[in-house]
Amino acid sequence: MDDDEVRVERMTLTLRALDGGAYTEVALRGPMATVPQRPELRRLFALLSFWHGGPVDVVLTVTMDSAGWLEVWSEALSGVPTRHAHVRFEIAGRERAGGGGR
Repeated sequence: MDDDEVRVERMTLTLRALDGGAYTEVALRGPMATVPQRPELRRLFALLSFWHGGPVDVVLTVTMDSAGWLEVWSEALSGVPTRHAHVRFEIAGRERAGGGGR
């Protein structure tokens, strides 16, 4: 691998039975391009909150170097209604509550 190449890990969706299979624990982990699109995010969080039965807790973890990234995601998530997502910010190891969507 050249120095200029970036190693991209796989996207992994892990499902695990809870309460004898009455519920399913879902974990999604992996890199994706930072190109959030507001309409798709609204649809995704509407579906996730429907399946879950309440708002999804979204944590944006940022450092001083990722201020531009935070702005992109904050703007995109601002279109998601608070009934579907609750956004929190984790800044340099400290957590701060934020608004939800609208």
